[in-house]
Amino acid sequence: MPGWLVSGKRDLVARSTTEVALVVEGREASTAFPPIEIGPPAPKPEPVMVEIKPEPLPFKAGEPLSMMALVARPASIPGVVSWTIETRAHRCGGVQAGLAYDPRGRVLATYDSCAIRLWDTSTGDLIRILGYCSPREVTSVASSPDSEFLAAGAYEAVHVWQVNTGRLVKTLQSGATSLAWSPDGRLLRTIVRLPDQQYAVISPEGQYRGSPGVEKELVYVVQTDRGQETLTPEEFSKKYGWKNDPQKAGKGMLNAEC
Repeated sequence: MPGWLVSGKRDLVARSTTEVALVVEGREASTAFPPIEIGPPAPKPEPVMVEIKPEPLPFKAGEPLSMMALVARPASIPGVVSWTIETRAHRCGGVQAGLAYDPRGRVLATYDSCAIRLWDTSTGDLIRILGYCSPREVTSVASSPDSEFLAAGAYEAVHVWQVNTGRLVKTLQSGATSLAWSPDGRLLRTIVRLPDQQYAVISPEGQYRGSPGVEKELVYVVQTDRGQETLTPEEFSKKYGWKNDPQKAGKGMLNAEC
């Protein structure tokens, strides 16, 4: 077993699995330790299979695939709901806004303000292009634990596609700047990144949880018949009797029953 060395005046040299020599400013003192038994690595858990019941398509025949589609009024083609023309490479500024690998490392998703592109990591070939359904650009993408679905968050909504078919299966009317699936594959959480490594997880119903002190970074925007008002969490709770439940934050957005 090769040794390792930490440089400096106090150097720790591992000579074997049973003996460690501590070197202090050139003086050496040997200390014996019991042998360390290293067992086989723990087996990786099998990915949870995610099941999502597809929703009807959000557009009708003849409508564009998205507001960013190059073909704004696609001609009618039998058996085709909608279609467009795209470039193989990213065309919006030529630089993708972000990327994400699937858990198996087989597919790389890159995205910009025009579309999401899926690439085969072993060959570099373009697999498919997923057109947006939101009027504004995607801010984050995340692959499900079983690599079967890809979620894309925008400021207005979250869209979920089935990777092997390219079918849009779910649209959640809740914006997101960052996405993450839970390890069991039953939750899709909306995460808002804040300065100083703070974050907040917000549910569609308005429950939130986050890093310590995150409530100082959040405000409530309230619409009434008189107009809009901006309130701190404490003010909102006191005025309208709202009680935030952190345990409900991020739950129920997307699960096997959807």
